[in-house]
Amino acid sequence: MLRTRTPYHDIYNADTVLDAVDAWVRNRSGYLIRETGQVVKDGRLDGLIIPAGFATQVPVGLTGVEVKISRGDFQRGLAAGQYEKYARELNALYIATPYDAVKTSGVPKEYGHLIVSVRRDDPVCVCRRRAPWRNYMPDQNTIWRLVFDLLDQQQREQRENQKNIYRLRENICAIAVEKIRALLPNELPEAKR
Repeated sequence: MLRTRTPYHDIYNADTVLDAVDAWVRNRSGYLIRETGQVVKDGRLDGLIIPAGFATQVPVGLTGVEVKISRGDFQRGLAAGQYEKYARELNALYIATPYDAVKTSGVPKEYGHLIVSVRRDDPVCVCRRRAPWRNYMPDQNTIWRLVFDLLDQQQREQRENQKNIYRLRENICAIAVEKIRALLPNELPEAKR
């Protein structure tokens, strides 16, 4: 039997790739801020990796993640100088792509490469090349903007988690009511006075 591969553009989008990168970062005790315009001027970075010791780390290091879903998207970013512009304001930059969108050899050596594939219906991120580190110290205003951006993201996640818990409770109650009704006789005897 001939196995065919599903094209990456049928199963991947930026959120899928960022979910896998987020899991990869959390496994390394870090945190991913999604879609932040707080670091780069004239642009919006898809993700920013905050190390676990961000508050106590000196010097502070900022690692960016730029998601590219297709080879064409990657080439457009390369031609427009997008990666160079972002890298100037970061200590390191990763390009995150689906596994068959861009080969690591096609990613300039100045940037790291993260690839995302789907295993057992879950997106998984693997580092194919570590991003080279460069000495860069962000200004104090950038650091404060990042702290508040991080707090905002955590609050959004907490609200979403609470909504999910509420939905789960509603579903459990609905199932319990159905089960109890199934156990009761169709007609209840009248109460005696």
